[in-house]
Amino acid sequence: MSAGAKIGRPHKGPREVVKFKMVPAEKHAAVERAQSLGMTLTDYITSVVSRDTGVALTPKGLPFDAVA
Repeated sequence: MSAGAKIGRPHKGPREVVKFKMVPAEKHAAVERAQSLGMTLTDYITSVVSRDTGVALTPKGLPFDAVA
């Protein structure tokens, strides 16, 4: 590995913190769905919001196509 090379996941660009409360059953269902797609809960919720609003996820077009 070359000096200064970064290890880990690629940077997804700038992010802002969003906090909200959900009914426990909704949260558990969302967690299960995200896991079934191999996604984090954050990535799953972001992909759902992106599809509903039409706002692009990132300039790189992250692979959130699996969300139904």
